[in-house]
Amino acid sequence: MKNHYTESFCRYILLAGLFFISFLTPGSAYAQLDEKHPDANDGLDIPFEITAIRNGEFASDTHWYSISVSSGKLWHTKEGSDQVYCGTTSANELGDEYLWCFTGDNVSGFRIYNKAKGAGYIAYAANGTTHDPILMTGLGKAFSPRTFKLSTNGNGFNFYYPTDNNTCINDLHGDGLLTLWTSNRAQGDSGCRMTFKLISGDPDIPSDEGLPFKPTKKLEDGSLASSTHWYTMTIRGDKNIYADDGKLLCQATKEILEDQLWAFVGNADDGFEIYNYTSGTTIKVYAPKGANQTPVVMENKDFEKLITQQDSEVSFFYCDPPYFNTESYYENVGFTTAD
Repeated sequence: MKNHYTESFCRYILLAGLFFISFLTPGSAYAQLDEKHPDANDGLDIPFEITAIRNGEFASDTHWYSISVSSGKLWHTKEGSDQVYCGTTSANELGDEYLWCFTGDNVSGFRIYNKAKGAGYIAYAANGTTHDPILMTGLGKAFSPRTFKLSTNGNGFNFYYPTDNNTCINDLHGDGLLTLWTSNRAQGDSGCRMTFKLISGDPDIPSDEGLPFKPTKKLEDGSLASSTHWYTMTIRGDKNIYADDGKLLCQATKEILEDQLWAFVGNADDGFEIYNYTSGTTIKVYAPKGANQTPVVMENKDFEKLITQQDSEVSFFYCDPPYFNTESYYENVGFTTAD
């Protein structure tokens, strides 16, 4: 999935009981983080949801995928073998040996797991050279690097060795074994082209259309989905919002800290619950009105239309106007020096 950043000028609405507060903050931005690492994903629309490994087990909401080489062969493992194979199957329902999931991002790389092998094994290539076999290796045995990265290949993707994007996983000899192939033609080769199909897992992923972030879901056990994307919220260019003893504060820091990471549950119509990384789902951001905990609603509209829409006898507006010589912050919004 794509990285989600705000436009250079964002408008936020906080509905708190009978009070309405509008924050217009120049240059506000969200920076996506997956597994606490800054994640640009190389601008790719990643074709799968990431998961999490909890206490040595796959998260309960893990999304499982089949991986197909362009010829229609499916990645799979075999009992008693550490090799990763590709081949056709006549089975009406794919067994665990055909199911794959992923952790990581396209900066640090993705770890590739097989359901039949379990959370203690990852797909791995030892030397990063042509004919190097793809194996399922115990995490304690795999040398660095332990990941693969993604690049586009026609209507599919390549998994490539993280230090060389011309070294890709390939059905090199058509013999049912997956190996690496190093060539300047690898990135466009059909034998390297992989496609992904969701086999099991909740496909009802919240929409991020029109939003500066990707919402997540809260599971029945109270935890957030394993595919949760964590974001920073930055005000005035360099101050990150963070949680401290039940309060929201902001400060500039050289490094991104865990108490500066936020996730959002909900949708644009009903509003969002906001959670901090350090407190999980035990504490959420709210505006107190007695015991009321009101979700946050975010809008991205022209301020004149927004004020007209939300104005009432009990509304309060706080408007942070444009600043002189900061017109570049308001690209595609219509603010100019004359304004």
